[in-house]
Amino acid sequence: MDVIVAPSVRTVLERRGEQDVTIDVTLRFCGGLVTKDAVALAGRPPEGMGFHLILHDGLRLFWRQRFEIEGSDPTVDSRVTPKKVRLFTRGSEMVAEASY
Repeated sequence: MDVIVAPSVRTVLERRGEQDVTIDVTLRFCGGLVTKDAVALAGRPPEGMGFHLILHDGLRLFWRQRFEIEGSDPTVDSRVTPKKVRLFTRGSEMVAEASY
């Protein structure tokens, strides 16, 4: 997985006194359609939630990927990973995009 972090993300993290980013990617399979959401938050996730640690240029990135399949409970799975995850900002908020 290729991780791209925009310089503005570091600025946001420095203002908040953080070195950790939580990235949560969700793939939803419903009625023959697949939707994808990615969320980035400053800080470390709670333990035991299925996040993996990636060290990236002095940052600690905790990421997980959830699958929500219609009629089933959501599952966390990392057998299929994004080719690229991009972190950037929109205003003062962090944004994540995952590409497969």
